[in-house]
Amino acid sequence: MSLRDEVNALTFLLDNDDISGPVNLTGPTPVTNAEVTEALKQEIGRAWLPPIPTFAIKALLGEFSIEVLGSARVLPSVLTEAGFSFQDTTVESAIRTALESS
Repeated sequence: MSLRDEVNALTFLLDNDDISGPVNLTGPTPVTNAEVTEALKQEIGRAWLPPIPTFAIKALLGEFSIEVLGSARVLPSVLTEAGFSFQDTTVESAIRTALESS
């Protein structure tokens, strides 16, 4: 999920009192770590990116590393059913947006 979609989703949730319960803040298209890496390579124009070792991800992210390293097909069903529209619907678009704003 791009940062702008995350901010927009949080604003959407704050503005819609009828939404309650857990809400998945994730992009509309589930992707694997390999797909994210491939999209990142394409967007930055690199033919190869070294893999990030699991221990490094755990050291950097602590308990949140479980979310990054785990495998779960999570969809933003509550958001989409409530009428939220994503600006970045693909991982490529989310990466492009992140690179443009940095």
